Amino acid sequence: MIQAHPDHRLTKATLLVVSTLTVMAGATIAPALPAMRAAFSDVPNVDILVRLVLTIPGLFIVLAAPVAGLIVDRLGRKGILVVSTFLYALTGSAGYFFDSLTAILIGRALLGIAVAGIMISVTTLIADYYEGEARARFLGRQAAFMNFGGVLFTAAGGFLADVTWQTPFLIYLVSFVILPFAVFALIEPKRDTGGEQQIGVEGKASEKFPIGQLVPIYVTALVLLTAFMMMIIQLPFLLEAVAGASATQSGLALSGAILFSIPPSLLFARISKRLDMLTIVALGFALFGIGYPIIGLGGGFGQIFIGSAIAGLGLGLLMPALNIWLVARAPEAFRGRAFGLLTTFIFLGQFISPFVTEPVSHQVGIGGSFIVVGAVMLAAGVAFLVGGRINSDVQAPVHTGQN
Repeated sequence: MIQAHPDHRLTKATLLVVSTLTVMAGATIAPALPAMRAAFSDVPNVDILVRLVLTIPGLFIVLAAPVAGLIVDRLGRKGILVVSTFLYALTGSAGYFFDSLTAILIGRALLGIAVAGIMISVTTLIADYYEGEARARFLGRQAAFMNFGGVLFTAAGGFLADVTWQTPFLIYLVSFVILPFAVFALIEPKRDTGGEQQIGVEGKASEKFPIGQLVPIYVTALVLLTAFMMMIIQLPFLLEAVAGASATQSGLALSGAILFSIPPSLLFARISKRLDMLTIVALGFALFGIGYPIIGLGGGFGQIFIGSAIAGLGLGLLMPALNIWLVARAPEAFRGRAFGLLTTFIFLGQFISPFVTEPVSHQVGIGGSFIVVGAVMLAAGVAFLVGGRINSDVQAPVHTGQN
């Protein structure tokens, strides 16, 4: 019989493995996009529609996340996680069985609802189970596992996309294997909805949702994911044009970017002891500002891989930073809703990315668009660094609570 407890290894492993499903939602099928475009070449507006197959889950996560966050706060975390994991398997794998682009888009939309439930419930469980440095360390591990899942599933998606463009959709069935562990290895934390939690007490909640304190975090997430999703969407097309790369090579390049995000996430607890939040965020944006122009100027697979790896380092710093920053400012009673809105802005960035970056690539080319967006990210990094020094109120502690 499984003894579910926050400190049990199986409980920790379940939280980490479930977290990988959120990144798998998009990365798995990214290498198949060029083949999918060829398969539906007779469909009007196929270029934008095929990209929407990757990003439309983000739109429905945007719509579903605030509601999911409210339900998580009112009804609990575990039940939402279990139901969402089951829905994820059904809707994620549906693309394998459909040969209609419209039907695939509908399935991907439903997948977005499942991802919203998983992402909010699992991260809120982590914030409930742990506190202080232990929380920062675990959220760093969560980001690392999510990115490791991205490496594994993107590479697998690349290999499978060379079989048929539909085959990568079968990878989503892995969530059926994870589902029993979510049922038996996790517990619903005891919570005081008045604002004082019994696992990790951190004081009374505010009477009102602290939206003003959270806006900088949400804007940061929006900018970050708009830029990062550009790499997921555009890199396969850039590699095909510059290096004649196959789907397997595109999958390896995207996996490399995600692979290099793992070390900063694993070391986040140590990094956060030396640097304040705004410096970490500024450094993360600066790494994107360096990596993207290298991608844009790349004349072959090797240079593009190096640029994506540098950007990956920035992602590895920024993802755990967003979660820790939010926990520091969101009282326990509002934690589900706070993570719900963070999820909304993360996936809003993913959804709007092609609409923001595609016009740029039409004007200056795909390579040129990486240079332009890289310059914007570098400027954002400088703005965070300078703004944080001028306005100390923007600063946020990395660790909260007691060990």
